[in-house]
Amino acid sequence: MITLPDPPAPPLPTDLELTIQQRTAALQAELAKQQETQQATAAGGRQQRAYHSLQQRMLARSQELNRRAQQLEALYRADEELYRHLDMDDVLQTLVKVAVDLLQADKSVVMVWDKLRQQLVVQAIYGFDPASATARVIPPAGSLAGMVASTGAPAVVEDTTRDARVARYLTDPESIRAFMHVPIKVNEQILGVYTVAYVQPRRFSEDDQRLFMALAQRAALAVENARLYERAQYAAAVEERNRLARELHDAVTQTLFSATLIADVLPRLWQRNPEQGQQRLADLRELTRGALAEMRTLLLELRPASLTEMSLDDLLRQLADAIIGRARLPIEIEVVGRQQVPAEVQVAFYRIAQESLNNIVKHAAAAQVYIRLTYQPEAVTLSIQDNGRGFDLDNLPVNSLGLGIMRERAAKIGAALTITSQINHGACVTVVWPIA
Repeated sequence: MITLPDPPAPPLPTDLELTIQQRTAALQAELAKQQETQQATAAGGRQQRAYHSLQQRMLARSQELNRRAQQLEALYRADEELYRHLDMDDVLQTLVKVAVDLLQADKSVVMVWDKLRQQLVVQAIYGFDPASATARVIPPAGSLAGMVASTGAPAVVEDTTRDARVARYLTDPESIRAFMHVPIKVNEQILGVYTVAYVQPRRFSEDDQRLFMALAQRAALAVENARLYERAQYAAAVEERNRLARELHDAVTQTLFSATLIADVLPRLWQRNPEQGQQRLADLRELTRGALAEMRTLLLELRPASLTEMSLDDLLRQLADAIIGRARLPIEIEVVGRQQVPAEVQVAFYRIAQESLNNIVKHAAAAQVYIRLTYQPEAVTLSIQDNGRGFDLDNLPVNSLGLGIMRERAAKIGAALTITSQINHGACVTVVWPIA
């Protein structure tokens, strides 16, 4: 059996080898540390870039929100300006001014269809030459405005010299280089076209177009309000004309008819009985005076400003003459003192007296009426008293016999109105206006 010798032991490292091993380990640790630092730095850079990107997005979003807020505020201002007007011409003129201010435009125009919907007629302008623009009629064919009015689709032109759709004969005289047309729709019907124009080429953003469309929607509401106001005004005028026609028929016509009958029989009556003829002549004079006073009263209704051109004393006497002629009701008027009162006070006193006398004629069955107007340093007092059937104040509805309207008129001028009455003992309406 052969015995092998033990393997030799590994040689011990020399000092140089130990130094190399130590430095190698140190370098490896340093490299690992640098790698960790680089990885951390890279991660930090990514975080920094992500944070910067987030900041940019937040800034852009904040700017967008601010821009939207400014647009909303501008639209609110436009609403306030538009709804301040009810007359159609005022509304349309306000529209063009608001468009210029809101969209920083150089010009604006509103065109509407004529009654036959055959042509667009310029109704309001801002920034245009008045001499040429106000008289202009736009044919629908061959123009973008006509296309918008016919189809309801908006049109945007950023440079008129590069867009073949533009009718240059319309834009060149006004040096227009860019514009937007949007339709004005009222109840799904296209009323006309709303335009903003610029003298320089312009790139319209989505915000510009959205803002102008929002303004056009408000324009449609404002136009509809103006239309409703015009209809209400017309209806009120028709109603007032009908009322005056009824009063002419009920009062003046019948009074003149009675006067005509008396005039026809008066000559024969005078021959048979001069004394009775004298009485009929007095009746005829009273009827004609009443008819004249009634006509003057109706003319006052047609021209309310006349109520402030006459004195309150004369107004009350004219009103009394009209009632005397119409209802043959004796009325005595007493005026104590004399003083100029404000126009609104005079009108209120006249209307209260008018309402009171009409109530007496219709409901009181009175044989006599007394009107007393007293001017004092501290107050002006008007009282209308009758000796008719009276009424029970406790069982009278608040707004019956026009009492609510009389109270409103008195309250509007700061006056106090009182009503007293007893069954079969007549009634008295008193209004006192204190002099400040």
